[in-house]
Amino acid sequence: MPMCLFEQARFRSSPWPLAAANTAQAGFTLLEIVVVMVLLGMITSVTLPAMQRWHDSLLAQSEASAVVEALQAAAFSAGASKRTLQLDATSFSPGDAIALRPTPLGQTRAQVSLPAGWSISRISPAVFRADGLCEPGLVALKTSHEARLVVSINGPICRINWAPDPSAPATSGTGRQR
Repeated sequence: MPMCLFEQARFRSSPWPLAAANTAQAGFTLLEIVVVMVLLGMITSVTLPAMQRWHDSLLAQSEASAVVEALQAAAFSAGASKRTLQLDATSFSPGDAIALRPTPLGQTRAQVSLPAGWSISRISPAVFRADGLCEPGLVALKTSHEARLVVSINGPICRINWAPDPSAPATSGTGRQR
């Protein structure tokens, strides 16, 4: 089909024939940018609370593992020093060190530090014996984020586990065995 004279003139005057036919400009309109920003804001508002819960759960797991490690260190210390260590409500305090405190009965108490904001809700005393074995016990703890955990000391081989407290409605993380 032959071109009309006007189309022929326009075709010859442009060095790029296809560019002359396309007059739209490249880029994004303000409306498109606003829609994308609104969608990103909605996605962020939905995922941020879940990310915060995930972070709190990981923090509680890490702190619970630190408490279990401190209890394992106390059990090891009892066997290494050939002393019997009592673990009871007075054994837990805030701080950074595991210390041995003599008692009037000749036994020593294991001193285990708790993470900031943690507290004991109930305890069944345990004993780390001088021969490296343990008498069972249980410690129920409340974390700084109101999650409740149970640390159990299983005898006679001093296996120390932690798990969410089944009697509490708020739980954090999954049970771990060390």
